[in-house]
Amino acid sequence: MSNVEKPVVIDQYYCGGPKDCPIPDKNAVAISNVSYADIQGTYSNTQLSLACSEFITCKALTFTNINITPTPEKAEKPVAPFCQDAYGELSKIVIPPLKDCLLPPSSF
Repeated sequence: MSNVEKPVVIDQYYCGGPKDCPIPDKNAVAISNVSYADIQGTYSNTQLSLACSEFITCKALTFTNINITPTPEKAEKPVAPFCQDAYGELSKIVIPPLKDCLLPPSSF
């Protein structure tokens, strides 16, 4: 992929448009056993965002052989990956580094 705005996104808070969204609660869709593998390319906005609910966390996410770098325009001010209540593991090379973002699977 090339110059993608948001290449990897999980958003349990998405509500579908310009309206008042309900406060996140225990009704979030459960997300588990999702694998991202062999993804290469550049991003122009946000490299990775995992916005998971504190009530129904994202579990068993796997990232294998990921290399997502900023476009030349974004390289001066890259955005750090965002992870919230996302549990999983890394395998092989993963760029951007997620070791300080993704929570270990043993802690959910």
